[in-house]
Amino acid sequence: FASAIYNKDAALPNIVGFIDGTMQAISRPSQGNEVQKAFYNGWKHMHALKYQSIVTSDGITSSLLGPYVVSRHNQYIYTMFKTEARVEKYLDIVPDVELPFALYGNPAYMVSKCLYSLFEGVSLSDIWEFGEVQKYFMYSKYKYAMKIGETSPATVYMPSTVFKNMIHCTGRNRLPTSSYFGLEPPTLEEYISGLRRDKLDGEDEDDILF
Repeated sequence: FASAIYNKDAALPNIVGFIDGTMQAISRPSQGNEVQKAFYNGWKHMHALKYQSIVTSDGITSSLLGPYVVSRHNQYIYTMFKTEARVEKYLDIVPDVELPFALYGNPAYMVSKCLYSLFEGVSLSDIWEFGEVQKYFMYSKYKYAMKIGETSPATVYMPSTVFKNMIHCTGRNRLPTSSYFGLEPPTLEEYISGLRRDKLDGEDEDDILF
């Protein structure tokens, strides 16, 4: 992963994936003004839920956390769910390594040993993969059916992301991220095996990474 990203003119040789937030449009909540404000995004002028994802350079959405109220900042989600500690655990980062493996995020994230936001040009992976989820599973973006308190929008969006990964693994359609970086995804069997793997040492039920 790191070599493929570095070969695309990244500034650092240790970036293995990209982290960002995405929004799923929902119907305007009917629970009152305070709830409506919490789920309203003024930039895109819509009510929405928010998710945090990590995409690797083979086009796989390797992690999806959420949903959250859209007013939550990306850094708040990153900190609240101890993403840094999970990244260290899953990448098997050891102390005293000069350049441990790390993620790239946009300037909304604070720079740390496992997260950089120092370069441009290879940060489109999350955006590409969000678009692929909605392309294959259009119902996930039909906001009038996504109603807080009546339906469960996350139970549509999150499985759709897993199924997007599976479609990619079958090789039927090469996704933009893997094409850009020139990496093949895992086979469908390898991907499913990864979903069913045994827990790592110290992993708990809250470690909801794919």
